[in-house]
This record gives sequence, structure tokens and C-alpha cells, in this order.
Amino acid sequence: MTTWRSIFGHAEPYEEQVDGIETAVETARDGGYTVIEGACGTGKTMIALTAGIDLVRDPDTDYERVFVLTSVKQQLRQFEADLETINANLPPEADPVSGLTLVGKADVCPYNREGAAGIDDGNVYDRCETLRDRTRDLTGEGGETTAGSLAARARSQQIGLADSGARGGGRFLETAGEPTPYPPDLPTHGDGGPVGAETEYCPFYARYLEDLPDEGSDGDAAEAVPYDFTEAGMVTPEDLVARSVRHGTCPHSVMGAVLGHVEVVVGNYYHCDSDLLIRAS
Repeated sequence: MTTWRSIFGHAEPYEEQVDGIETAVETARDGGYTVIEGACGTGKTMIALTAGIDLVRDPDTDYERVFVLTSVKQQLRQFEADLETINANLPPEADPVSGLTLVGKADVCPYNREGAAGIDDGNVYDRCETLRDRTRDLTGEGGETTAGSLAARARSQQIGLADSGARGGGRFLETAGEPTPYPPDLPTHGDGGPVGAETEYCPFYARYLEDLPDEGSDGDAAEAVPYDFTEAGMVTPEDLVARSVRHGTCPHSVMGAVLGHVEVVVGNYYHCDSDLLIRAS
């Protein structure tokens, strides 16, 4: 039975598109590989998405996810746009196709995006790992506090800024068109006494840790995702950041948590061996 036509994002496919989709579906069912070559504008992106989504949604196949790899940003944006077109034209009773674009920490870190807290493209990866380690050390077994307390501490600093009238001075960290619950400077834990200096930590990561299910439970990291990814459709990096920081949580961690649950993942070749993909396997 032909089921891909309800997924195809346009009213009527070209003959070449019909041939491409059906060839890809049949070959995949046989465990093979399909190479499709065509001139620009022939709809190769829609062919690939339609065939892949049809296979993923077919309960009689073992396919779980469509993974798009491209080295060209323009192609990446085309896959995003075509998936949005597919969702806009699905039958009313169909669930939206969930999608996610993989990007690096530099693209989603709220501090790096806004040039805050001394974090920039040159140091964002090292700074992120250091801040995550500190946050885990403070909240892990034998740690000094809890993730919830760290997030609340950062929020209370922001409330103090608001009470002092500092909001007009741009003291609320904002990114992707959304305000965050935290100030643009990194919060610290500790009293700064002679035993040890105050410890900087990441409040976004602290909130993510707080939202994770209890260790040892049957919960999934997806419980920490602050939006319903089954209904969100195609989530671009800008969407991801906006949805995450509005909740006060870490966009990069959310990206890893949702990765294993969406139907379509779009990314650069760089992500082929990314640690994020290991979480989705």
C-alpha cells in the first residue's frame, strides 16, 4: 500500500519524484542504499524526507529516525523548510513530524550568543565543560548543595536586580528574543571566605540537572525537556534556544535529551561522530 503520498508536502509530485520516493522506500525495505542525482530544484530534499519519514512511521519496519547529513548550510535550511512544509500539509488526523537541527555549543550557549560572562567563540567549549563540572561537583553525591538551590540562587540575584531598577540597564540576560531568569554575569556559590573562593557555576545547567528524573528511577532525560517535542514539529536552533532559556534550562543539554526521541535529525557532517549521536543510539 502506498502511504507516502499523505506525507509528501505538495499537492502533486512530479513523475521523477514518484520514481525517486518509491525507489528509495523499496530499496530501504530490502536493506539497500539509494543514490539519487538530480539538478537543483528537482525536489531531492522532499524526496529524501518523504521516503524516510514514511519508513520511520511504518510499524512494519525497524527504522526509527531520519538522519540528514550535509556540509552546506543552505541545504540544511532547505531540509528544515521542507519538513515545515510537510507538517503544514499533513492530514488533520496525523501527528506532526518531530524534527531537530543539531548545532554546536557555540550556537546555543546563552552566554556565548550574547557575549556575556566573558564567554566567546574562542573559549565557549572549555568554559562550558568547566562550568558543568563545577555544577555537578556542587550538586553531586557529597556536594554542598542541590541543583534546584543553585538555580534558585541565580534567580534570586535576578530578582534583586529587578528590585533595584536595574532592568532598564539591560541586566536581564536575553537571547533568541526571550528573557532568561538569570543575570548576564555567572552566579557563584560559596561565601568567599578564607577556606575557598566563591565557585562560578552555570544556572542553565543546574536547572537542567534539577529537571532530570531521580537517579535510579525509570525516568528518561527527555523529562527535562521543557516543551512537548511530540507536538512541536521542526525545532530549529533558534526555536530550541528560545524554548529552553524561557524555562531557564540549558539548550545544549535539552538538545541531547530530545535527540533520541525525534523522527528527523538534521546536522552537519561534523555531528556524524558527535557525542550527542551516541545518546541517540
